[in-house]
Amino acid sequence: MKGNNVIKKLHFIVTSLVIIFVVSLSIGFSSFNTEMSISGIVSNIRPERDVRITGLKLVENTGDTYVGYTEYSDDKMFFEFSLNDQSAKLVYEVEITIFGSRPVAFATLQVEGEDFPYYNHEGVSLSEILCDENGKCSLGAKKTYQVTFENSVGDFSFYLYPEYLDCYNITYEGVTGDYPAFVVDGDSLYIEFPPEYNYLEVWRDNEKISDSEYSFIDGIFSKDYVDGNYTIKLFIRGYGDVNNDGQYNGSDKMLLSRAILGTYEFTDTDYKYADINGDGVLNEIDEALLTKVIMGALEAPGPSPLTNYIHYGDINEDNIVNVSDASKLNAYLKGQITLTDKQLLNADINGDDFVDKLDLELINAVAKKEITHNVANVLVDYPHYGDVDYDNNAVYDDYELIKQEIEEGNVLDSEQLVWADINADGDVNDVDLVLLMRVLNLLPGYEDFSILKPITDYVLYGDVHPDGVINSADLAELKLILAGSTIPTAQQSKNADVNGDGSIDSVDQVALNRALAGFENYLPDYPYSE
Repeated sequence: MKGNNVIKKLHFIVTSLVIIFVVSLSIGFSSFNTEMSISGIVSNIRPERDVRITGLKLVENTGDTYVGYTEYSDDKMFFEFSLNDQSAKLVYEVEITIFGSRPVAFATLQVEGEDFPYYNHEGVSLSEILCDENGKCSLGAKKTYQVTFENSVGDFSFYLYPEYLDCYNITYEGVTGDYPAFVVDGDSLYIEFPPEYNYLEVWRDNEKISDSEYSFIDGIFSKDYVDGNYTIKLFIRGYGDVNNDGQYNGSDKMLLSRAILGTYEFTDTDYKYADINGDGVLNEIDEALLTKVIMGALEAPGPSPLTNYIHYGDINEDNIVNVSDASKLNAYLKGQITLTDKQLLNADINGDDFVDKLDLELINAVAKKEITHNVANVLVDYPHYGDVDYDNNAVYDDYELIKQEIEEGNVLDSEQLVWADINADGDVNDVDLVLLMRVLNLLPGYEDFSILKPITDYVLYGDVHPDGVINSADLAELKLILAGSTIPTAQQSKNADVNGDGSIDSVDQVALNRALAGFENYLPDYPYSE
């Protein structure tokens, strides 16, 4: 029984305290020149936006005035007074307290009443975020401003309703600094970030928004009409980091390759960073550069496009090898112009550390689309006629290798055999040796030989059976041609005109007989003459 009595007494005490607390909160208005305490607020506190009037007092009374009944509640103020001449003036100080978890901004003072005087307010501006003198803008922050009534004559009785605007939180990730923490509902946001931050994501109320909803150029972010809580995530994104994972790897290359092939479409932002050299075009150059970055052959570009690389063959660095580059190199080789060190690196299209005639020939061939080339890579896949040791010159070393192949076999590999066949007739034989020796001896018509093209227009006088050797087989072949038993090929027709007079006849047979008889040291490089 005693336990029950104790419980009843406790219940009575608790109930009485609750009643006292509710009664204390039921005060509607405070009297003039008194301040309402926080415990005197009557409405339920809203968790976010909540601003209440917590004080109102007259701080200036000038001229012929009469002050009647003045009172306030948490959301409005009532005034009753008279201004009896133009010099009359009343100034009230209003105290507001923020009870919400996020700031609000001052909007305006709405008036309710038929007659009211001219007024203005000081200490607070339209759309100003309400913060106290210590910069606190949320729960517990207090701010005061003044309302002045003047320049009016008459008796006035009216209400003033302060109105406020919501403010939204602005948070940042990846960067520190003194940036706006709040923005008024509907206002614009303009922020200058350090220039090294070249990429950002914007999230509104935990949902990522499209980059078409804001602008971010050269570190300057702007967003019109803020309408929610925003998180701005900043990154130092490197060009070539296609998938934006902070790494350069095969995933980036795969996406780039698919985009170049047209099987994958980037957003505008991803396209920008996939274009590793920043020329506005996604192509094989970007793919080659990204491959070099992944392999460590080029330093990762970072937040700026990769431009400081060798543009092989692209002397003017427009990412295209064309006649302009060929003209520039031709003028340089003739001594008409000079090239910078970087331009000389670009001019060495085959990367052999020499800027020479062969580079000019290669650049011309690329410009004419005879050779496919990517300016990001050294050009290595090109013809090497007569140059079987790949030193970019047809010299005596090549002659000896080809000769050894003809005599012994199995000296050259399959690719070298292609280049040993200087006349591109499908057979490596003494004809190729004769032609290469003409090149080495700088015979007329062979001074401008290029390893890029086979020698197909030539005459080996007397080599009617075209194998590069003058012997009885050639005489027998010539007799068949003269007898009409054999129709000569185009090359045989040229070779059978031994004396070079433009016709194949008995004179050529006599000349070939004399050569074979050893009357003189005969070579097939020139027409036979007495």
